Amino acid sequence: MEEKLGQEGFSRNSRKWTSHLTLGRVKALKERERLKALLLQYCKEVEGIEVKVKSLSVIKSELTPQGAIYTILERIPLQNVN
Repeated sequence: MEEKLGQEGFSRNSRKWTSHLTLGRVKALKERERLKALLLQYCKEVEGIEVKVKSLSVIKSELTPQGAIYTILERIPLQNVN
């Protein structure tokens, strides 16, 4: 998805990717409808992919001028998940 959004002019992240689910975070969004349409289109392309989840974490993200500070508030290991 990052590659496809990069082709559409959205900036790429230079940090190593770690799988996660962000329920919501927006700092500034100028093209809301365009981004929404692209995400809906790209989600159809990954439909049906299976991912093994080993744990769930609740992470606090505090934005500072030096960058984000991430603090794990809770980590829940998942066992015997098929």
